Amino acid sequence: LFNEIKKNNIKIKVVTLNFGYENMNTSEVLRHIFPSINEIIHKFEIIGHIAHLNFCNKLEDCKKIIAEVILDKNKSIKTVINKKDILNNVHRTFNIELLAGEKNYITELKENNIKIKVNYELMYWNSKLKKERDRIYNIVQNNSIILDVFGGVGIFSLLLSSKSCLCFSNDINTHAYDYMNININVNKKKNILTYNLDGRKFIEKMIELNIFSINDSNILTMYIDEQNKKNVSMEIINSKDHALTAKKLKENKNNNYRKKKQQIILENEKNNLTNYEHNTTNYTLEVDTKNELNKNIQSENIQSEKCNLDNNQKNVINSTNSDNDIYVNTKQDPLCTTKKEDINKNIDNEKNQSKIEINLNNYNDIHVLMNLPQLALDFLDVFKKIKKKKENDKIRNIFIHCYYFSNPESFYEHAEKNIMSHFKKLPKEMKVTEIRKVAPNKLMYVVEFNLKELLES
Repeated sequence: LFNEIKKNNIKIKVVTLNFGYENMNTSEVLRHIFPSINEIIHKFEIIGHIAHLNFCNKLEDCKKIIAEVILDKNKSIKTVINKKDILNNVHRTFNIELLAGEKNYITELKENNIKIKVNYELMYWNSKLKKERDRIYNIVQNNSIILDVFGGVGIFSLLLSSKSCLCFSNDINTHAYDYMNININVNKKKNILTYNLDGRKFIEKMIELNIFSINDSNILTMYIDEQNKKNVSMEIINSKDHALTAKKLKENKNNNYRKKKQQIILENEKNNLTNYEHNTTNYTLEVDTKNELNKNIQSENIQSEKCNLDNNQKNVINSTNSDNDIYVNTKQDPLCTTKKEDINKNIDNEKNQSKIEINLNNYNDIHVLMNLPQLALDFLDVFKKIKKKKENDKIRNIFIHCYYFSNPESFYEHAEKNIMSHFKKLPKEMKVTEIRKVAPNKLMYVVEFNLKELLES
């Protein structure tokens, strides 16, 4: 190297590099500001433009400074918040403390090419569960039936709908339900039915629909509201390959649009030609029209003089005609009235539920997702209401994915105890998977088994 420098007469210059705040990441800055604190938060959940932190008591005095550093060092973050309490209500929401940035909790994010809108203040969302959502996606086969009991903003159904699944997504939180429908529309999904019910009521509704059984006709007849009429396409949900059917429908729509556009162009050209011929005719007859108009004016003047001579008789005639005119104008056509009434009836019917039929022969197993770790195990007993309506009916495979909290010492026994208390027996095959650590002695798990075994044995 020295020989090359000497050979090419390269000059060496000593430069001093100043390494400061601008060159550091969030973690490095915080360690410099708080060198004596070992547990400074430098990892946090990001939801769109929101950074969500959970501060322990020892960091209470410095949380504002930490928030400002996070806001400054991460340009995509506009809002930094702290969770003030645990999720202790039915809607799984918590009190938010704004630490830095904008007070804007409506945000957008993207997961697996799915666009998600969420109001973080009013509904549940957890970006840390992406790995679990990916795991479920890999487990579920194409053409499955999905029952998402505690669906939140609909992420499970939005994800699984791409596998030609028939999805039923529910949440008791009205705000979450509204955003669920928004997200379905944003992502142009047409195979997700949505509900705003208590979880137990939702499961009971699914049982009433008899989707858990396979029967001779296997046609699901049900009634849907106005919202679900917008959410689904009957052509798509009654097909095996939803994506292919959606593509064909789009192509047909585009073809029809092009045909209609061409028809309008031809009609406009035809109308333009007709107008040209009409204008030419008017021009050639202009002189005759003026002569005829002059004759009419002279005739009207003679008639006017005649009428003035018989003024009294005219008043009587006008009075009689006036009454008749009023009667004619105020009278309504019975046929027109009927049509208006029919239109009003149709509007009322549209507000009510509409009958649809779904061919369940296109679908196979059922997957029930129960992501409410605090209470989900308590809802298992409602599945005991599943009964065969006919002797020849068969029960589908019903794979339960039930999430729960437990301490790490007794997590498996905790699941066994709850299943045993509801069904008085255990499934032959039962799998328990650790999802994430919530607190030092509190972990989130999911227990998975085939409910069919417990219902038939």
